[in-house]
Amino acid sequence: MQGYDPSYFNEETKIGQGADGIVYALEDGRVVKFFRQSRYAKKENCINKFLSETNIYVPKIDELIEMRFPKDHILYNKGNRQWGIIMERIDGKSLLDLNNEEENLAKTTYLTRLEEILGMSLYPQDTGRGHNTLYLGGGDEVAFFDFTKWKTARISKEMKNKILEEGYCHYRANQEGLRY
Repeated sequence: MQGYDPSYFNEETKIGQGADGIVYALEDGRVVKFFRQSRYAKKENCINKFLSETNIYVPKIDELIEMRFPKDHILYNKGNRQWGIIMERIDGKSLLDLNNEEENLAKTTYLTRLEEILGMSLYPQDTGRGHNTLYLGGGDEVAFFDFTKWKTARISKEMKNKILEEGYCHYRANQEGLRY
């Protein structure tokens, strides 16, 4: 991310905004998502890395970065660094914006992939068809993104060992599951 001036991240380069962060387009076809709270960047990075090893389509993450923003910027954080993830840009349609023909296949694919994700003990808090999912069309695949609203719970011992062995993230086990 070196070489970017904080002023590059403005209304012209912004492509999305949610409760947890803001997404900006980069000139090379990637995006950067800056988080309002650093822990969300680390959590999303961990979940994306884990899911990328399965048949669940998630954006490819290139790097976790940090920047400081001036006081007049929306991402100003009292002089502290703001964490972000540079990732692949995914272009597709929201499942709510599909025509009837596309919708049936997208629903089936979405439910199949969601079932696989739930089987891995990852639980999205907002599973509505229009949330955090894009239908990619040509390959008839669904892409999941924005995992800051997902929580993990009831992680099996085997899953914990796999996560530790593969180095996906550091966690502290407790009664509820994983904490990042």
